[in-house]
Amino acid sequence: MSDFSLNHDYHIHSYISPCSGDPEQTPEFIAKYATDHNLSDICLTDHFWDETVSSKRDLGFYREQTFARI
Repeated sequence: MSDFSLNHDYHIHSYISPCSGDPEQTPEFIAKYATDHNLSDICLTDHFWDETVSSKRDLGFYREQTFARI
């Protein structure tokens, strides 16, 4: 059996995304977490809605995440 470990996380939400719900999930906290856990790569995957793109779909919480808010 070989050792297996991950050194990356490509799906991290900050406090900006309503799906996070954690006000302490700041970029600084995420960077420290990555360093403390020896992650070599991370990716913030916050939700946002580009209000310049029209859509007939009801996207609910995405509309709250506009470029102006972010």
